[in-house]
Amino acid sequence: MRIRKLVLAMVCAVCPLGAASVSAQIVAPVQSPARPLGLPVHGPVMQYASDARSQDFYVNYMPSFLQIINDQLAESVVFTGVSGFKLDASRLFLRTQSDKPLRIYFLFEGAGYHNTVGFAWTPAGSPSRGAATVLFPDASIKSGNQRTTWEPLKCGDFVEIGVGDRGYQLDFFLISNAVNGGTQWLWNDPAQNSDSLQHVVAFLLPGTPYILLGFEDIIGGGDLDYNDALFVVDIGQTNALDLDEDDVSTLPN
Repeated sequence: MRIRKLVLAMVCAVCPLGAASVSAQIVAPVQSPARPLGLPVHGPVMQYASDARSQDFYVNYMPSFLQIINDQLAESVVFTGVSGFKLDASRLFLRTQSDKPLRIYFLFEGAGYHNTVGFAWTPAGSPSRGAATVLFPDASIKSGNQRTTWEPLKCGDFVEIGVGDRGYQLDFFLISNAVNGGTQWLWNDPAQNSDSLQHVVAFLLPGTPYILLGFEDIIGGGDLDYNDALFVVDIGQTNALDLDEDDVSTLPN
């Protein structure tokens, strides 16, 4: 839910990139100083399109995801496909190590809150989750080219989380309004949420290693638009193929 609506086309317009080759990641020039609940932060957020791999995502895939967000997860429009797109935590089970470090690309947020987004590696069959680690301390974005410590992110900024390992599942969480003292955790497994509701939708883009996830940040369901934090997971081609075979819901054509 966003009190002040943002126009996605303005916030996440894909800017033309120069022809020069990009070979090394660059740390984003502004990092959030927030450290909600004293949780560890995985590492600095890297700037969008700052190496060849992130440039490929930015130019060739991100525009499609932004269009899907506009079409399927519009601001304050109830997402009607909830049951069909339910994300089971086991659906992000890794069958193999990725050949490249897994990446989380931030795309957009339609939240009135300043939320924190993070993840945990959980061994398959474990009765408890792995250690919670923050990806984006303040998952907030500002329109235009400016970044601030209050709105530090841009579309396509990313964090690498390692190659993972066979036999682990990747869990994601959002702490609602954590930057302002909120303490409500929401997970991709409804059973772990205090309201027992689904707070995440997920889409797999067929033929790619990319999964789009969207969070709803209000206990009780809020406006059910699932766009309060939107990001793409590059889970690796082999793992993505396994997920596709397991019938994870795929993006509409």
